[in-house]
Amino acid sequence: MRPLIEANDLTWQISGKTIINVKNFSLSPGENLALIGKNGSGKSSLVKLLALLQRPSSGTIAYDGRPCSINSLDIKRKISLVFQEPLLLRGSVTDNVALGLKIRGLPDAQINERVNYWLNLFKITHLARQNVRGLSGGESQRVNLARAMVTEPELLILDEPFSALDTPSRAGLMQDFCDILKNSRLATIFITHNITEIPIIAERVCVLEQGSILEDDSPQKILNYPDTDITASLVGIENILPGKVVEFHDNSLVVKCEPLGMLITNNICNFPYGTSVKILIKPNLIRLGKLKDYNSYPYTIDKISPLHYVYKLTDDALKLIVIVSKETFAKNQLNLGKETDIFIPEEAIHLIKA
Repeated sequence: MRPLIEANDLTWQISGKTIINVKNFSLSPGENLALIGKNGSGKSSLVKLLALLQRPSSGTIAYDGRPCSINSLDIKRKISLVFQEPLLLRGSVTDNVALGLKIRGLPDAQINERVNYWLNLFKITHLARQNVRGLSGGESQRVNLARAMVTEPELLILDEPFSALDTPSRAGLMQDFCDILKNSRLATIFITHNITEIPIIAERVCVLEQGSILEDDSPQKILNYPDTDITASLVGIENILPGKVVEFHDNSLVVKCEPLGMLITNNICNFPYGTSVKILIKPNLIRLGKLKDYNSYPYTIDKISPLHYVYKLTDDALKLIVIVSKETFAKNQLNLGKETDIFIPEEAIHLIKA
């Protein structure tokens, strides 16, 4: 299948500083891609280039096999963008959703039909006549998405569209949007910092670091078995410890890890004896209690950080973070200074070469 959009040797420099340096990037028709990276990694800059809003310093961009540039108006009309802030214009919900169609000069009857269709899909038909100034954050973003979709683009670029919403509004809009995507052939590039959104909306993840693509793979691979510690930190694997492969044991690897000591893992890899590795330990998979004779350690709670639905615990001596549910936290009567035991399951461990 020919890529919908493809970029090669793409660079963008500002005052001698390289902002984007991407060797190859492509997106297939109907493909949904999540773009992640630290603040300043170049995510928004890359999508500006791909959306033909900014001229690259060098390189080429092709849309459906056709070379294109910021002057390719016919291709720009096939791309819609949605930002974190809805940026709605004065007037009613209907006025805002219809704007792109009016600019294209569609007949009024066709405009009304399309607008009503998308208002219904985003469950805001009852707001059609309402002034946008009186909308909630979630309602405003629904209008923003409907305005982007009503022009029936082939590529939709979303720059953290749900990040400013409260949890119930985000969950509801995310579900409705995903249902709409399933029934369309729309390709999407979705910038997000919220890793919980990735499996829901994306079938591919691209990691950007200093303007270059660091990793490009499936959500399963990126979220659970990243190739770099940079990606690991992005996807919530905060425990990154130095180690060395010391032996094999019953089809598992034994790694020496300071300050934990010895760890047994069934991590699939071909590291020979003596290889220095980085040990990535998923904090949400660590369990309380001395469940087995191996991979169990005494643990002192030196810090407690409440998050949305979980608590993040830290043992300063072990340099190890454990994430537990609120139910587990209450059931075990956890508090600062409490000493307990933890068990690190083999599936919580992933090794990468140092």
